[in-house]
Amino acid sequence: MDDRAVSQSIGFVLTFSIIVASVGLVSVIGYDQIETARDNEQANNAERAFLLIGQNLDEIERGRSPARRGEIDLASGNLDVLPASQSRLRVRISDLSGAPTDYDRTFSMRGLRFSTDETTVVYEGGSVIRDNKPGIVVQDGPTLVCTDDTAMVSVVTIEGEQNRQLGSGTVSMTVRKNSTSIEFPRNRTDENSTDGRAEVAVTVDSEFDDGWQQYLSEHDHWERDGSPNRFVCDGPAPANDGVSTYHLVHTRITVTFTR
Repeated sequence: MDDRAVSQSIGFVLTFSIIVASVGLVSVIGYDQIETARDNEQANNAERAFLLIGQNLDEIERGRSPARRGEIDLASGNLDVLPASQSRLRVRISDLSGAPTDYDRTFSMRGLRFSTDETTVVYEGGSVIRDNKPGIVVQDGPTLVCTDDTAMVSVVTIEGEQNRQLGSGTVSMTVRKNSTSIEFPRNRTDENSTDGRAEVAVTVDSEFDDGWQQYLSEHDHWERDGSPNRFVCDGPAPANDGVSTYHLVHTRITVTFTR
């Protein structure tokens, strides 16, 4: 074999090796990019579905509909109900003047959670929160109202489907109101009434504390008090002499899943 033939053979081998290596590199990088894009779109779809679920639950919470039904495509994600031990809201109403109004109760919110390896979207206590690990964004806030003279706390508890996790495929979801109760005030005057000014405090105990803190911190009238996840509504500074109108409503909603 002459020198020209050897050079051509070496050139062919080198060229073929470069092509194979390039194809392999593009395949690996391209696959990762496709997988990332797929996961992002899947999370976006879940977020849109949860916002719609949140709207349906708001309608039920406000008494505009007894039940709603919808579907969510899980693809490679998982859907479950948050355990009560990881999703709680404590509400405390402390008398500042007038008749005694002290009230202190912790509610289980629970909630619906859709999760993939990279992203979690949750409906919890009236809010829709997206956790991109580590970034967290509140897409729709809970009904926690605080103005100069009014506090309104609406707690939503999700019931049913305990200890059940669903993965892949399309899931039909039915949400139905179990009950709605006015927890406070209970009387027109005197004890357990709004006959006097009070401080209303909420304390969140959740896997998604950061989202709740972010939402409440961005609202002028809710003020952080003591611990990072405790906020109070007690009237405008510098007086902070409480609010004269304050209400607490608790809605229990039953969720069922079908394939």
